[in-house]
Amino acid sequence: MKSPPYVYAILDGARNRKIQPLLKRLWRRHYCLFDGELDYSLTLAAPYMMRLEEDA
Repeated sequence: MKSPPYVYAILDGARNRKIQPLLKRLWRRHYCLFDGELDYSLTLAAPYMMRLEEDA
């Protein structure tokens, strides 16, 4: 049986500075879409991608 396709969310830290701290608290796997070492203020404004799961 084929597994269902994954669904991802793109979250824009520049729109809401609470996104990055929230992602850290959720303990869900997420990825910053900016590459390399970032200054803390830039990590708050960066875009993030996370996979949405049915049980979440």
